[in-house]
Amino acid sequence: MDARNQSHEEIEVTWDVSRAAFQVLYDPRVAGEGFVDVKLGGSPILGSPFPLTVAPGPTSPFFSVLEGSGLQGGLLSSPSKFTILARDQYSNAAMSGGDPFVVSVVCSSEKCGSKASVVLSDRNDGSYVAAYTADGEGQYALSVTLEGEHVGIPPVSSPRNVTVKDRPGGIDVRNSYIFGEGSHTALARGPLSRSCPWTRGG
Repeated sequence: MDARNQSHEEIEVTWDVSRAAFQVLYDPRVAGEGFVDVKLGGSPILGSPFPLTVAPGPTSPFFSVLEGSGLQGGLLSSPSKFTILARDQYSNAAMSGGDPFVVSVVCSSEKCGSKASVVLSDRNDGSYVAAYTADGEGQYALSVTLEGEHVGIPPVSSPRNVTVKDRPGGIDVRNSYIFGEGSHTALARGPLSRSCPWTRGG
């Protein structure tokens, strides 16, 4: 027997005396479409190969993924967002929603308020968008759990600290640049013209 489109299968074949039939056990680990190819003496049995559809298993908090800028922090009174991508124990992406993820953002310093308001949206495709809004500046403890277990793959995992600021940071020289004719050519004693836009750091 061969389970095609599977990375590796532990296949166990035993003889069931009471039913006078072979019993086959296997553990598919890659979600998707494939075939089960059953042969006897090198030749396929009637109807083989058989179509096989492997669905993702139950969502695992330890293999689900967290991503997005909100995992670092954000600005005061402005929603900070991040995404939860549900995965099973073999890292197969979930195809539907309904997982009871819980997100909390609680103040962990003296300056900020007690906690931030959180909105968690289920996209019904295996992904979830979390948005939290803090009304106090400072450090917050962000937690994402599934059935009591913290979610994520280190180093991007729960729990984690995030920083909420009242305004963007100072000018970041790494993201600043100049442009215009005067930045690379000029006439002697003539006027120079150039622009210098800048961006603030996070």
